[in-house]
Amino acid sequence: MKKTLFLLFATLLSTAAFAQKPEANAPLKAPAVVTPPSGLTTKEYPIRALLNGSTDFKGKAYVGIDGNDVYFKGLDHNMPEAWVKGTLDGTKVNIPITYLGESADGPHYLGEYYGAKFLDVTLTYSSEFDWYSTNRPIMINSKPEGLDYRYYYSNFNMGELPQPVAPPEGLETTNLPFNARSFDGSKWNDVSTMVSMGVDGDDVYIRGFMSVLPEGWIKGKIQGDKLVFANAQYVGNHDYYGPIFACGFDGYMGLADFTFTIKKPGLYVSDCIIFENSKFDEMKFWFYYGEGAVIGFDDDINPVTLPDGLEAKEYPFKGTKYIEGSNVDFSQKVNVAVDGDDVYIQGINQYVPTSWIKGTKSADGKTVTFPIPQHLGIYNYMYPMYLIGANPENQQLEDVVFSYDASNDTYVLQNSALVNAEKYAVYFYTYYNAGSTIGDGSTRVDNVDVDTAGNTKYFDLQGRAVGADAKGVLIRQTTTNDGRLQVNKVIRK
Repeated sequence: MKKTLFLLFATLLSTAAFAQKPEANAPLKAPAVVTPPSGLTTKEYPIRALLNGSTDFKGKAYVGIDGNDVYFKGLDHNMPEAWVKGTLDGTKVNIPITYLGESADGPHYLGEYYGAKFLDVTLTYSSEFDWYSTNRPIMINSKPEGLDYRYYYSNFNMGELPQPVAPPEGLETTNLPFNARSFDGSKWNDVSTMVSMGVDGDDVYIRGFMSVLPEGWIKGKIQGDKLVFANAQYVGNHDYYGPIFACGFDGYMGLADFTFTIKKPGLYVSDCIIFENSKFDEMKFWFYYGEGAVIGFDDDINPVTLPDGLEAKEYPFKGTKYIEGSNVDFSQKVNVAVDGDDVYIQGINQYVPTSWIKGTKSADGKTVTFPIPQHLGIYNYMYPMYLIGANPENQQLEDVVFSYDASNDTYVLQNSALVNAEKYAVYFYTYYNAGSTIGDGSTRVDNVDVDTAGNTKYFDLQGRAVGADAKGVLIRQTTTNDGRLQVNKVIRK
C-alpha cells in the first residue's frame, strides 16, 4: 500500500513539473521598436560619414524634437524608416542601444563602438550650426550586447556644414615657408611646407596651414605685434577625416583663439598649440602643431642689394663645378658692379640667379674677398641658400676669394664656392671649383673718355636708343679712343 502511494505521488509531481516547463522551441519576443509621438514635426538633415572606415557615405535622416526628447529616423541606411529616441542634455544627445527591427540579414541594433564595447550613442549638437556629430563609430549590430556588427559609420556628422573661410576676391598673396612640429596622436613629425598669405587691411588670410586640407583658408587680424585667429574656424570637410576646424589651446584642456607673434615683417611664430580638430567645441584632434611653429624666413642674414644708381656689367663665368655627384664644365652669365672697393656679383646661384653677393678688394686691388655666409635667396619659395667658401684641401669653411687681374678685368676663384643649404656647415647643392673665371678680357675698357668724347650710347633690349639716365637692363655701346667698339649689357636700378 505504501509503495503504491509513493509511486502515485511521484507520478503527480512529474506531471506537474512537465506542465510548467516551457516548450523548447518557443520563439523569444522581439523588443519594441521606437515610435515617435503622433503629429511630430521633422526636419531633413544630410548625413556624411565613412561606411566601414573606407567608403564615402552620404545619406539623409529626419529629426523631430519633443521637449528634451529627440527622435531620429534614417540612421541605418538599410532600414531608413526605423526610429531611435535620444535625450538632449545641453549640447549632448544620448541615445540608448536601440532595436531597429528585422532586416533580411536578421535583427538590427544601433549603438556606438568604443573601447571594444557596444555602447549607447552620444551625439554632440551645435545650435550655432544646427549640426549633430560624433567622433566614435555608430555601429549597426546583430545583438544588443557584445560585438557582431553588420556595418558602422565613422566620422559621422549630420546637418548642413558651415561655410569655410574664403578670402576676398583678387587678394594678392605671398608664398612663405612653414616649419613646425606636428603630433599625430602617437609621435612627433617634422613639417616643412609652404603657405600662402594675403593681407587686406587688418585682416590676414592664410592657405595651406591645415595639413589634411591644404587648400583651406584661415582668417586672422593684425593686433599690435600679434596675428590673432578666432577659435574653431571651419576649414572644410575631408573625405576621410570629416569636418576640420582650426582651434587653439587654452592651456587647460580647452579650446581658445590662437596667435602668432610678428617677429619682423615676413616672420611669424605661434604662441600656443594649434589643433586640426574634428570638433568646434571640444578637443578632438587629428593632428596638432606644437608651440613655436614658424611662418616666414627665420633668418638673421639679410640679402645683398645693389646700391641705387650703380651700374652692373655682364660677364661670362666659366669653369668646372660639382653637381649631382660629378664635376662638369659650365658656362653662364653673371653681372658685376664695382663701387670703389666694393664688388657686387649677381648670378652665382644658378637656382636663384637674381641674388647678389658682396665682396671687398684688397689694398693692392689684386684680390676680392666675399665674407661668409651670404644669403643667396630662397629657392622655390622654400629652401634658403647661402654662399660659403671651403678649402679644397680640408673642406674647412672660409671666405670666398677671387684674384683680380685689372689688365684683363678678370676674376679667378681661389677656393671652392659653395651654394649651400646651411650657414655654418657644409651641406651644398653645388659648388664651383677653384680656377673658375669671371670675365675673358672682352670687358676690359682702355682709355675711354665717356664724359668728353661723347662716344657711349645706350639702347634698350629692343634696340631703341635711350638716355644715359635710363633704368633697367640696357645695352651699352662704347667706342674707344683707338676706334674699337665694345658692347656690354648693364643693369641700372
